[in-house]
Amino acid sequence: MEDLISVIIPVYNVEQYLDCCLQSVVNQTYKNLEIILVDDGSTDASATICDNWKEKDSRVFVLHQENSGASAARNNGLQYARGRYLAFIDSDDWIDADMLDFFVKKIAENDADMVISDLFSYGKNKTILEQWDGKRCLEHFFRIRGEGDTHTVCGRLYKREMLVDFCFLEGRMNEDVLATYEFAVRCKKAIYTSKLFYHYEKNVEGVTHSPITRKKMDLLYVWDLVYEKVKEQVPDCIEYCKMNMLRARFTLLCQMKRNGIDKRDAELNEKKKEIKKELKKGYWKLMRWKMPISRKVILFLVINF
Repeated sequence: MEDLISVIIPVYNVEQYLDCCLQSVVNQTYKNLEIILVDDGSTDASATICDNWKEKDSRVFVLHQENSGASAARNNGLQYARGRYLAFIDSDDWIDADMLDFFVKKIAENDADMVISDLFSYGKNKTILEQWDGKRCLEHFFRIRGEGDTHTVCGRLYKREMLVDFCFLEGRMNEDVLATYEFAVRCKKAIYTSKLFYHYEKNVEGVTHSPITRKKMDLLYVWDLVYEKVKEQVPDCIEYCKMNMLRARFTLLCQMKRNGIDKRDAELNEKKKEIKKELKKGYWKLMRWKMPISRKVILFLVINF
């Protein structure tokens, strides 16, 4: 008998993408699934689509909640999950049919705690498959080899033990940064593959060019939480953490330069000045840090112009 996999999918106003996402999950070659859809107070047809899928496939379980955010939806789903393994999928994305089958086999063959896959190709011309210890998982989280964005809980499979006493940070943006740190520090052995199984749907309506608001500053708050945990749990990684905190400021300044900020918000304008000052102070550290040349060119431009 195959072990049960719980697939948790928060759903909010994604009516044009949801069927594609769910079709890719129910079509998995690995069949022993419970698919937990958490409707986060959708105001479009998403809730109805969830209920329709529940009628079509007995493996689908639907929860409806008031709009509380993706983290609250995931936490709600975790309360009901019964699987030996767990996976998280965003409702406007889709996955290859063999993803969960491949992940389960790799965990079982290697007695691993989780499988991590790339979400972007990063120009690799061959598939890489590696076994990582806990130290390497942390290095991946801190992107010390110049990795792209590694701070997502999607495109992975977790043993249930990895989520004991765990819950997602609610009410903040960029909560996946804290979650992926928690999983990295808990992991003793992981399997990494560069093979692309998980696909982001380019949600045009979700891309905003409106001015940056204070809510975006949650990225700094979350990294402050990570920093406090690193000091206590893995102090050898403190310098890596500081570099990632600088990178977070770099990311925010780029967004501010591109989209602007509300000129009437004195506190946010002061925060922009503070961020730029911190980046100027850490400029050469970032320039020496392993990042793509294109990012270093952008860093030069946002600091000097």
